[in-house]
Amino acid sequence: MNKIKQNIKYLILNNWKFIILTLFVLSNSPDFAQSKYDFANKQRLAQSYLNARQFDKAKSIFEYLNKIQPLNYGVTTSLNKVYIQLKEYDNSIELLKSKIVLSPKNINYYGLLGTTYYTKGERDSASAVWHESILLNPKYEMNYRIIANYMIQNRAYDDAIEILKEGKHVSKNPNIFSYELANLYTVFMKYSNAAEEYCEIINRDPRQLNAVKSRMSAYISKDIALQETLKKVINIAEEKQSDAIKELLAYLYSASAKFSKAFEIIKDLDKAHHENGNRILKFCEDSFRQKDFKIANYGYAYLLKNFSNSPFQLIAKLGYIRSKLKILNVKYKKRNWRTISLPDTNGAFEFVVLANQFVKVLKINNLQNYYKSEMLYSLGIIYKEKLQNYKLAKVYFEKVSKAFPNSNYGILAQKQLGEIGIINNNLKRAEEYFKNISKKYSSNKSIKNSVFYSLAELQFWQGHFDKALQILSTVSGSLKDNFANDAIKLSLIISTLKFDSLSAVQYAKADLLTAQFKYEKAIDYFAKDTLSNQILIKQMAMFKIAELYAAIGDYASTIRYLEKLSKRENVNLYSDESLFLLGKTYLYGLNKKVKAKTIFEKLLAKYPNSVYFTQARKIINDILSNGNEIL
Repeated sequence: MNKIKQNIKYLILNNWKFIILTLFVLSNSPDFAQSKYDFANKQRLAQSYLNARQFDKAKSIFEYLNKIQPLNYGVTTSLNKVYIQLKEYDNSIELLKSKIVLSPKNINYYGLLGTTYYTKGERDSASAVWHESILLNPKYEMNYRIIANYMIQNRAYDDAIEILKEGKHVSKNPNIFSYELANLYTVFMKYSNAAEEYCEIINRDPRQLNAVKSRMSAYISKDIALQETLKKVINIAEEKQSDAIKELLAYLYSASAKFSKAFEIIKDLDKAHHENGNRILKFCEDSFRQKDFKIANYGYAYLLKNFSNSPFQLIAKLGYIRSKLKILNVKYKKRNWRTISLPDTNGAFEFVVLANQFVKVLKINNLQNYYKSEMLYSLGIIYKEKLQNYKLAKVYFEKVSKAFPNSNYGILAQKQLGEIGIINNNLKRAEEYFKNISKKYSSNKSIKNSVFYSLAELQFWQGHFDKALQILSTVSGSLKDNFANDAIKLSLIISTLKFDSLSAVQYAKADLLTAQFKYEKAIDYFAKDTLSNQILIKQMAMFKIAELYAAIGDYASTIRYLEKLSKRENVNLYSDESLFLLGKTYLYGLNKKVKAKTIFEKLLAKYPNSVYFTQARKIINDILSNGNEIL
């Protein structure tokens, strides 16, 4: 017997070339190739049955294929899926156990076997299989993550947490496991546990601080999550004097609007490491990027006051006024429930004070061009949007467009100049600005759409309807693009107006007056269109009048027109939209919540397919959630 073994060994060692050649010939022989082809065809057929949920047909083919190629993992998993779908759990268990005998190191077979036990209802057996599979190679950390994933898929979350903890202890890179654990804890609202994992990550590698902040930002918007996280990090910061943990604590204080506490931590760290304000500056810049404008502004003000001779004074000045502008924009942002609004001059005095600070910064000699263009553009916006001083706004926008014509701010300034041209009724000059932009930014779809839409409006207002439609046809994009949607609406309006040339001229004039904020004059022109013989034109004009009355605060007139539209027996173009605006007028304009709720409920009942259905239902829920005392 031993002699036979030796002869076989001798033949293998000395004839390996012959063996390889033989295998090559066999594998490329017609019969072998045909066999592979038949197998692949049968596998595709079985898979198609599986996808079509014809499990009995798929089962017979996969069982046949499994006998031919028992080591084929794809066939095994597909056959196992069939068994599970047919609830043949014992067949699944037998199949997977046989595969484990053939491939004892394939961790996925253990994962699938545990899944079968779990699906069958034998939770203890599932847990035992999953945990025992780890013992096959307890130092191989990937196995912990694979098995944990099977547990998560089966909602065995406690087991998954236990396995991930074990993996973290043996891993050379425990942060991978901490991130997964933190994510699991977050899903189950165990925010304190998640915070502990994140702190462990930072302690091991302080460079992970920004990544941890990013992860936390996704869930600390919930008050309970923020408070639990903050409480835990405070306790950890007291135990472990880590700079990174302290910075995380400062971030959480900022998120809690406890700006003074956040800033004190950063100030102490800056002082302890003799950084002369540089850490504070970095904190301010990070806060600005994360849109924590109040804490950024507070920090920049401190730097300007306490580090007057520092080389970063210019950056601090720029940061201060930029963050202040953001704060004022948020502070004076009104709830825009109206579809057409008057210019908002709230906070004018504060904006004037800030504008003067922008002017002072512009006088600095070594101001970089990027910041100079931003400052000029911001001044233009303040005077145009917040102070309605179009003459001075135009001066600043022209400075940007002339000094930096091809910069982003230069392009935006030209767009603003076009809008000022419209307001001042200089349509020819407005058209020149928009055409100039279209040539430079034709590749940017958002800017392209907005500019071409403005060009189409200019043609419409001047009575060139066919030309306007031609331009509107070039405005393209998804329905999420406001200008693409507006282009569709304007195209429909123009197409409707073409049936009545006199009404078309009146409507276009009224629409231009609306763009120029001359709402009362616009109402007079739209009123003439309500006399049109064309029903659609009459409805369009009535709805526009209602929108304009809402804009100037004449809610009685708004309601009168909207009720006329919404009470018509035949469903019209503005039936649901009229009801929606009517409800908002009662709710936000007149604070009559009972009446508003009734109107929104009518919209839900009468127009279940309306685009305003979801919004109306949300408003009703908001009214109800505030309690009956407000109704």
